[in-house]
Amino acid sequence: MWLYQLMFAFILASTTAKEIDFGAYGTEASAKTETNFFVTCKLDSSIPSANMATYKWFKVDNTEVTSRDSITRVYVVDRRPGLELNLEPVQDDDTGHYRCVASVGSQTFERQLFLAVRATITFNDCPTEQFGMMGNRSEILCSASGGEGTLSTEWRKEGVVGTLGTNNEYALENKNLVVLHTTAASAGLYTFYASASTEKKSQRITFRAVTIPLIVQPLMSKKAVVGNTAELFCTARGTPSPRIDWFKVDEKRNEVRMQTDSRVTIEERTVDGDTQGIMMIKNVQKEDESLYACKAYNKATEILNSATIPETQSYLDVQTIPSIGEYQDTVNGQYQGREGASVTMKCKARGNPRPVVVWTKVGSNHQYTEGQNSETVSVTKEDIADPNKPGVKLSLDLKGLEASADGIYTCIARNEAGEVSKNVKLEVLFSPNFDGQDTEYGRVFYTWKGNTDGKVVCVVNGNPQPIFNWYKDGTEIVRGTSGYGLSEEKSADPRYPYRHISKLSVAYNGANDNIFGTYTCKSTNNIKPNNQTLQLERAGFSSDDTSPRRSTHSSIPEDNSIIDSLTTAQLGGSSTMDITAKNSLTKESTDSFSSDDTSRRRSTHSSIPEDNSITDSSTTAQLGGSSTRDINAKNPLTKVSSNSFSSDDTSPRRSIDSSIPGDNSITDSLTTAQLGGPSTMDITAKNPLTKESTDTVGVGIGVAGCLLCVVGAVVVIILL
Repeated sequence: MWLYQLMFAFILASTTAKEIDFGAYGTEASAKTETNFFVTCKLDSSIPSANMATYKWFKVDNTEVTSRDSITRVYVVDRRPGLELNLEPVQDDDTGHYRCVASVGSQTFERQLFLAVRATITFNDCPTEQFGMMGNRSEILCSASGGEGTLSTEWRKEGVVGTLGTNNEYALENKNLVVLHTTAASAGLYTFYASASTEKKSQRITFRAVTIPLIVQPLMSKKAVVGNTAELFCTARGTPSPRIDWFKVDEKRNEVRMQTDSRVTIEERTVDGDTQGIMMIKNVQKEDESLYACKAYNKATEILNSATIPETQSYLDVQTIPSIGEYQDTVNGQYQGREGASVTMKCKARGNPRPVVVWTKVGSNHQYTEGQNSETVSVTKEDIADPNKPGVKLSLDLKGLEASADGIYTCIARNEAGEVSKNVKLEVLFSPNFDGQDTEYGRVFYTWKGNTDGKVVCVVNGNPQPIFNWYKDGTEIVRGTSGYGLSEEKSADPRYPYRHISKLSVAYNGANDNIFGTYTCKSTNNIKPNNQTLQLERAGFSSDDTSPRRSTHSSIPEDNSIIDSLTTAQLGGSSTMDITAKNSLTKESTDSFSSDDTSRRRSTHSSIPEDNSITDSSTTAQLGGSSTRDINAKNPLTKVSSNSFSSDDTSPRRSIDSSIPGDNSITDSLTTAQLGGPSTMDITAKNPLTKESTDTVGVGIGVAGCLLCVVGAVVVIILL
């Protein structure tokens, strides 16, 4: 056939212009399959303006070859002067006539070239990498065709002597090599040889023995909190190393392959030769809760069907931190109840898993939980049946409200995801009470002659804020009542938010003795009124009085003077006298003695400066013996002046130091004692800016001693 084609080409060429040159080929050429062929078409240089010619090549089917890209199998290359035709590689169907056309101005020249393709050995269906399943029968594929004459084939394996056709581990089927029992030793480099009369070619094939992947670290059920990141891990082992794919499984068991996006990241890493797949879901949402599957793939799973693909599954449990809804049935955002009534506070909390809810009161360690029941408290729970947002409603019912129930209550909801809390105020409306009166002020108050600001104080707790009314002997005291003043204030103690204080100011001029006695403090709000009685008494006492009394000298200035004297006496008992001196630069200093004490006590106030202050106080008392009271006043410009008397002396003694100035010093000490009767001691401090202030103490002494004191007093008067 090809001989006939050559003869036809010769006849055609003889009638064709010789102006076009094909170089070494003339009018015909031959090439083997799978080889590269090229030929250049150009005008003879004798043609005028030959170097300005343009060229075109046409294929066997008479279509122009326009491609100039070597990636295509048939293409042209500009080879000035001329145009080159390339076939890479030559194929069997490339046999035929190829035509070159050259144009110069208005002249056109053309010539044909006949290409005869000679068959050569070619390999068919011979992947260079093939796989076989361990433990199974495997087939290594490759076939050859072409070549001139008889074609023969042979299989060999690197490292194995001789042809495999005679090896009992292999067999030949349709020229393909069959591995009868695939093992790890079966893997390696195999060569397939094909030979013809004029050529011999070979094809190398890498054969790998593979195993189905094995999941070595199954997925574990995972919990994640909404908004956090969930990580799922899956580890597989196999030959070759498997890849891992992730799937989301819905309720109908449909699987959707997971893809990487803004929230989902999928990656793989090698750990000790195994493949570890990691899927991370950021900003987890409730809709991410699902069953997830991890599947492992390699060449073994491709050889087999999809039913053998190993996988493992786990459930991603998406949890939500509890949330507490707004409190209901409140007044201005808080609960409110009247004294003696009931109030129910309801807390509704949701979360996944269903939260545990408790009530507490701020400042108390007690928790109110489901099932608590008493006469005053009951706690009930109701589940909220919502599959997406399960929850609990916990109701705290307080009965017979008291003022102490007022305060801040906290609802706490917790689950595995976390804990939240929310406060609510319970305001109890209660009638006035006088808790705190005894601890803060007491019920008996004192004043003295010249005190223009005596106080009777009433402490009241009540909500709403109560109104105060004061009464004396049934007559109401109002603003403007002569001798009285009224003021109110709220307690600054945060522990008592509903405590209010009313102060009744009383002025005593020595003549208005009607101010002493019982006062009634009445407190009223819209719940109900309440009242209490308080006493105002004259400061000072006599030794035949059986009750202790306190006298406070608020009219004496705070510098260099006695500011407080507290005297207690009880007939048949002990008597104690305290004298306190205060200086603006020092602490208070107190001297005391007890008439029934058998030991001598001395208190020295060295911290008091040496100017204008009491510098030393020494007291000696002994039952049945003598007692002496010395009071020393010191002034930097004067000597020390001391007044004293002894209870076993038959005459009073008086010592006057005329050098002591009349200001800022003790001016007189007079002691009188009468055996078997009362005894009174007056100590008078005088300051030019104030009135005199006198503290009196009485001591029971025998009648004979008292008579001696009278005689002593007469002597003192004469001396004066």
